[in-house]
Amino acid sequence: YQAGPVYLDIGLIKYLGSQNKGMLVNFGASAPWAITKHFIVRPHIGATWGDDNYMQTFFGITPLQASRSIFPQFNAGASMEDVNAGLTLVYLLSDHWFLGADASATQYLDQAARSPITIANTNASVAAVVGYHF
Repeated sequence: YQAGPVYLDIGLIKYLGSQNKGMLVNFGASAPWAITKHFIVRPHIGATWGDDNYMQTFFGITPLQASRSIFPQFNAGASMEDVNAGLTLVYLLSDHWFLGADASATQYLDQAARSPITIANTNASVAAVVGYHF
């Protein structure tokens, strides 16, 4: 959804595997800004919510897992998983080809932050891409 210069989005991911039947909901906002005809800067923010199944699969520790590891049992319920923010840079090489880069930081919240298997509550990522737009 576009509201003036800001793009708002929501996404739903439903896992169908036998080990995880969980669901994630992603919320986001970005504001692309064309510096020149070929160079675009896009700051973005977002948040992620996970249901009981997803959070237990990725952040919980069952009694069996606890008995086989150094971690205590941990029941992770539905909650906000994280908030994130970053900056994407895109350079348009032609009508179809582009270069892109993104730097983002994520802060785990609630159950994800309290889980014994979470090493750090703040994570950073940097990515680069060469892409083709059809």
